Amino acid sequence: RHPIRAQYLWTGRITPTLYAPSCVYTDPTLSFEGLDTFMGNIERLDPIINTVLPSASREVELRSLGLERPARAPAVVVGSWRMAATVALPWRPRVELTGTTRFTLDE
Repeated sequence: RHPIRAQYLWTGRITPTLYAPSCVYTDPTLSFEGLDTFMGNIERLDPIINTVLPSASREVELRSLGLERPARAPAVVVGSWRMAATVALPWRPRVELTGTTRFTLDE
């Protein structure tokens, strides 16, 4: 399943077999370890996101994708993205975020 088409950035829907059980998730507001923790957090957040940001109003755009190969360290897939949605409120405010995601590959 392609992460952009699955709206991974909005839904957290991932292919769990691609992640180590001890993977680390970090963003500007929090950080935690463990695939089970990630999946549990998504399960709890999904109903809220679907209510506040209806799927028909969501967009995800992959702006760049690259591979970093640092010396003596695992390779890192780096993608920059833009995500936007209309909030389900009467005045229909728009949310737009840009960011970068880094996936460190196992050796």
